[in-house]
Amino acid sequence: MKETLAHLASAEGSHRQVAQAIAAGQTVDVPDFDLDAWNAAQVAKRRQRSIDEILEEMAVERQRTLNALQDLENEALDRQGLHPALGEITELKVFRIIPIHERWHLEEQREQRGQ
Repeated sequence: MKETLAHLASAEGSHRQVAQAIAAGQTVDVPDFDLDAWNAAQVAKRRQRSIDEILEEMAVERQRTLNALQDLENEALDRQGLHPALGEITELKVFRIIPIHERWHLEEQREQRGQ
């Protein structure tokens, strides 16, 4: 569970940064991007943190995401840009990924605990 939470804390901030780059008209092009290696490195950075520290990071990242959404102009949501793992995508879709991704991993954890 701790690794999943560490992954989610990292992923929310990373997705938000991609969305904000798209809004600013910047390209996030990472040639030969390896999503699995990126995720493993981000989780490893948090390995020594307690679950409470990771939960605090998640809360901070969520607040930053909510602040970013409040600051957006409607026309920015349709701007397209590159997501390192997903390719061409709109800013709105990047923001939509955050809760979908979180739900998917938390459901995965529930299923594993039920086994």
